[in-house]
Amino acid sequence: MFLRGAGGAALAIPFLPSLLEGGTAHAQDRGRTSFVAFLSQHGGVSAANMYPADATLTDVAMAAEGHHEVRRGALSLSTSGGIASLSPVLSASSSVLTPAIASKMNVLRGLDITYDIAHHYCGASLGNLAINSSSDDPYDRGPRRSIDQVMAWSSAVYPDPRAVQLRSFTVAQNQAVSWGYQNPAAGSGPIQAVGDSWTSATLFDRLFPTPTTPPSSPRRRLVDLVYERYRRLRDGHRRLSSADRERLEAHMARIAELERRLGAAPISCTSSPERPEDNGPLLRGAYDGRPDQHVRYFQLYNEVLAAALACGATRIAVLCGDAYVNTFSSHPSASWHDEIAHRVVAMQDVMVGAQRRFFADVVLDLASRLESVVEDDGATALDRSLIVWMQEHSNVTHDNFSIPAVTLGSADGFFSTGNYCDYRNRARLFSPWEDTTERSAPGLTYQQFWANCLQAMGVPHDEWAEPDHPGYSARFTHVINADFPVRPASDWSDAVWRTAGDVLPFLAR
Repeated sequence: MFLRGAGGAALAIPFLPSLLEGGTAHAQDRGRTSFVAFLSQHGGVSAANMYPADATLTDVAMAAEGHHEVRRGALSLSTSGGIASLSPVLSASSSVLTPAIASKMNVLRGLDITYDIAHHYCGASLGNLAINSSSDDPYDRGPRRSIDQVMAWSSAVYPDPRAVQLRSFTVAQNQAVSWGYQNPAAGSGPIQAVGDSWTSATLFDRLFPTPTTPPSSPRRRLVDLVYERYRRLRDGHRRLSSADRERLEAHMARIAELERRLGAAPISCTSSPERPEDNGPLLRGAYDGRPDQHVRYFQLYNEVLAAALACGATRIAVLCGDAYVNTFSSHPSASWHDEIAHRVVAMQDVMVGAQRRFFADVVLDLASRLESVVEDDGATALDRSLIVWMQEHSNVTHDNFSIPAVTLGSADGFFSTGNYCDYRNRARLFSPWEDTTERSAPGLTYQQFWANCLQAMGVPHDEWAEPDHPGYSARFTHVINADFPVRPASDWSDAVWRTAGDVLPFLAR
């Protein structure tokens, strides 16, 4: 199973079942804008603990062609005992959550996944709504790339990919949270999980490779050495199935991408970053139930990421705070799902403390690092970035209405900041759960938010257009899980979908 080229170069290719004998089977350019997504599993923070006070919503506008009123208020910090706060969860030391940082944030309420997605372990948080733990649902008919992968393979984001070391990277210990084509360069093949196994040290080594002396004469690419044999196999073998042809093409594309990375231009930094401590050993020590270790583990990634974004080694990253490993509390991870996430009304204090720690010590940690990097025009690396923090569910585990989104940075001026926005249609309030007095309401869609993230990164609409609406990802409009009242499609009117490509209300510059 090798392709062999001139000079004896051999290139292993993927297993191609169709070649076995006898049917044998084996198991717009946004310049330097960066995108970073932090994802938290479960959710479960009550509205009173997650969002600023309702009284701050002083501005009113009409959304979705007059479909319903939406509200906005200015973010304003309160400070007591050295703790600055926008809400009980959105709180941190006043030396970290400063007025300058708060002025570059947005807190968004009323963004919905428009059907019951059940547990998806943050796999759908970036747009692949086919990821669902319910075995009886029909939504696997609409798989999509996650928006980070749309960005990573767009020429608008990377017009010259030779200048980067990694198009994107993902940190997620157990879950698949990033999804892309089998052959991302060609945009072909099935949608599959994308991810690598990193520690902070191995990630640093990939993003900041040790310079080597270039050869006296350029060598031929390995792909070129075997291309003729590859072409004959792809085009001339009578037993090669269409699925195996896609596997082969995707493999050759990955080899080409590897060679591109190996030949990437040297990273240009004002000062060479130091190789960080390796966070891998933390997981192998006394880790479970140690929130200080959970924080340290992610801060070491942030140390690498901040340097990489500032230097241009990458522009896209996704980091998942996997609750089955990192509870950000003293509660053990093995029982977090049953004892905390599914008893979140009774265990609200534990969930609030965990989510606050992740926000203050992980999300704000990266934002603060980027804010400290000031560029020649006076803008900071945070100004050039869009950091988003999203959760798996809303105020109760399994609830898909009004899943909170927090952003930091304006994406190089694309977004207005300093806003608390409530996009719920309060004319349609309902109670989704019997054991909570909180009321929910349909609002605008995550498809609109995902589209806005792509637009902020300058990805042209024709690279991700949907057939039936101008937002991003498949349009589904009902809730099927028996835990919820079935919501009619009219809760998200055609007008909501027709305007899903617009910048969200109050966020346009």
